[in-house]
Amino acid sequence: MSLTPPRSPAHAGRRFRRPMVAATAVALGASVLLAPSAQAADQWGPGYLIPDSKGVPDASHIGAYGVPGSVLPGLDRLAYCADPELAGPREADGYGPVEQHATWTSQTTGETVPPESVARAAYVLSKYGQTASDAQAAAVDAVVYSYLEAGTTYALPDGERALERLTYPNVPPSAKTKATAYMNEADRLAGPYKINIKHLGKTLTPGTKSSFTLDVTSASGHRL
Repeated sequence: MSLTPPRSPAHAGRRFRRPMVAATAVALGASVLLAPSAQAADQWGPGYLIPDSKGVPDASHIGAYGVPGSVLPGLDRLAYCADPELAGPREADGYGPVEQHATWTSQTTGETVPPESVARAAYVLSKYGQTASDAQAAAVDAVVYSYLEAGTTYALPDGERALERLTYPNVPPSAKTKATAYMNEADRLAGPYKINIKHLGKTLTPGTKSSFTLDVTSASGHRL
């Protein structure tokens, strides 16, 4: 994600703000979720300043965006960039209002992202997105691009820019390790979910007790 990309002549008269994906807080106190990272080297939030795709030092950021009320006015949680092609916050004078999306169309490919990929990105955002850890925020950032920009240079496991962003000297190897682990987990455990109810008897008789088994399976069929 470039924070200071040059504008093309066709876009010189207007600024494009990157859409943001808000991560849902899960089972953690807001004071912890919204705390800036003690190790963060830039103003944008937990994560790392990195060169942009043209090699300009500190012109891009891999990680989350916050603190709320600063980069993202009115947002009470950390958020993540969903589109690597548009201008970053410095060039675009910040971001517009955060919006909720049930579907997503990639600006890079022009194609609608499959529902299962949106669900997997949402799973990782919900479970791991609210963090003060630089490495974890960088991993979630990489995962979001991988699911919403699948098959492009921004997507793991083989995208050139995806790997480049995770292997700069100031980005620890643990960020890539976490990103891979989060994707493996989401592939197994993300929804939509199915409740499976099985009657253990041969017939159901009104007025008599019956026994059932119940389990929940993820979209991949993995039992939770």
